[in-house]
Amino acid sequence: MKKSLLLRIASVLGVAVMLFTFGACQPKDPCKNVQKPEDNRSFEEQVRAYLEHYQEAEGGPIIKGQYAAYFDFSDGMEDAYKNYREPVLKQIVTAAFDKHCEMFGLESGEIVSLKDWSDQSLFNHICEDKYEKIEAPIQAAMEQIVKSKKPSLLVSDLEEYTLDSQKKAKGVCQNAYAHDCFKDWLKMGGVINFYSLDYKEKELNKKLFFVVFDGSDKQLISQIETFMKTTGKDFDVFKLQTSPYRVYTDYSVGKGGNFIDSDGDDPLDFKYAVFEDLNAETYYNTEMYSWLQIAEQLMRFRDEKFTGLLSKLYVDLSDTQSSNIDKLELKVTDITDDFNSFTNNQFALSAVSAPEKSDDGTDTRDCVQKYFYDADGELSAEYQYKPVNQSAVTKFLEINQDAFEKSRMSDPKRTEIVIDFNNEYSDTSMYDQEKGLYWLRKREELKDKVNGRILKVEVCIAGRGGSTSFEELERKFNFKSYEIKDGKKNYREMVDNRCITNSVFGALNQLEKNDEKTVIYTYIIKDYPDGYVSRKEN
Repeated sequence: MKKSLLLRIASVLGVAVMLFTFGACQPKDPCKNVQKPEDNRSFEEQVRAYLEHYQEAEGGPIIKGQYAAYFDFSDGMEDAYKNYREPVLKQIVTAAFDKHCEMFGLESGEIVSLKDWSDQSLFNHICEDKYEKIEAPIQAAMEQIVKSKKPSLLVSDLEEYTLDSQKKAKGVCQNAYAHDCFKDWLKMGGVINFYSLDYKEKELNKKLFFVVFDGSDKQLISQIETFMKTTGKDFDVFKLQTSPYRVYTDYSVGKGGNFIDSDGDDPLDFKYAVFEDLNAETYYNTEMYSWLQIAEQLMRFRDEKFTGLLSKLYVDLSDTQSSNIDKLELKVTDITDDFNSFTNNQFALSAVSAPEKSDDGTDTRDCVQKYFYDADGELSAEYQYKPVNQSAVTKFLEINQDAFEKSRMSDPKRTEIVIDFNNEYSDTSMYDQEKGLYWLRKREELKDKVNGRILKVEVCIAGRGGSTSFEELERKFNFKSYEIKDGKKNYREMVDNRCITNSVFGALNQLEKNDEKTVIYTYIIKDYPDGYVSRKEN
């Protein structure tokens, strides 16, 4: 018995020694105590990154920070340049060089690079008394501007000629040669401003145009207009743009937010952020209630302090040159999955750099990289951004079109946009006097679609009204040209020239028929998951 017991004890001790020895030989996991980084960005920061990504993707391919300038050197410019050398053209040349514009001259059917010219050499050329060549390729210059996608300045009388195979003028162009260029630039989200000065070529009344093709930030337009205003010369201006309006809010200074009343009180305890540069704002509630339930509670404050569910948003409709807003509509989409996918991807990319790829297949990931990248050095599936289709949400919100029309008639500069519950989901008689609560119809249906989700509520242009008449455009852009005979101007024969009038009018018509809904303002609303409290629990 004693021997058997000793053998068993020895056996156990042997196994223990083996286990201890085996364990001691195992390498320690160097990543055991390395924690996964946390995304410490606020919801507001995540929303900004998301909105900037999509606005950049959808805002058109116009290049920022690169500029070009084109100067017409045909003989029709002699008198124009003589009239406005000082101070207009001097300052315009200075502005072009200040913007580091890529310079071009237009003459003899060619677009000539002026990359080696200085501002003084260009101005000296403008000051020459005689230009011998007449075939400035205006249409080709506009086509190059659109193709290059660079904000550009074009100085010209906009008089285009038809050319023969030798690029010699054979007649005055009478078609709307600039229509496609104008239309394509507007389609990219651009703006075109025409500044014009009157002058005479022999017996003809003509105009010297400074045409600025710019992006939505209007940086080139701003500088050119500033110089035009400081010259002391009378000039006319026409703005051809997809957005001839300014959208702005009227929130308490230092308070902000839709749900802050005039006294600075917030009865709903919303957290908010307003992104003025993005024409957007975001709201999310406390952890106690869902957004929908708090929105219902808002209804008891309506008559006292709030004009609608979302309000205090204004649009300036006083600029009636270009096509203007005629009707608005609301688009509500569920962006939860797309937003989360994008946010996770941005977090992973900012948290750690990608591991270097090895030639022999060795795992080169460090401890933090292992949380985000697989052994092949690729982002793991959960951190890859794959855009998710954004599904439309049951239309429980709508633009109050009557309020919009009344506000526009009252003050176009301060036309209010009010968002309210759709009549299908709301009934003002459904108000609980005892509990001070308003109950929506179909609240359970909405709850399923809203609870725990992130909604994008977009104010869109649903219809554009006509603005500038054809007769008004004629007064701004029509001019007469001298007929061409044997490649030269015949100063005894004149022809009407409506090519720019027709081009602008065509571009405006195309804009008004555009079926795409232009977004002018965006609300991002985050609902708290499982936060919906039943009526009995209230």
